Amino acid sequence: MAGTVKKRAKVKNTSSLETIEGVGPKRRQMLLKYMGGLQGLRNASVEEIAKVPGISQGLAEKIFWSLKH
Repeated sequence: MAGTVKKRAKVKNTSSLETIEGVGPKRRQMLLKYMGGLQGLRNASVEEIAKVPGISQGLAEKIFWSLKH
């Protein structure tokens, strides 16, 4: 039962990233790893997001604004 709850929470947390064009499974994993999870990513600036390997300035801006709305 606990495993099911954790799995649902993980899916819910990453689903907002799944809707962003240009962010696939590998980039999603890198973003969450470097930002310490979805909350860290939501609190990050565009510049901080752009420092993640594989994330351009333009994509960082798209991610930033997608998570703010």
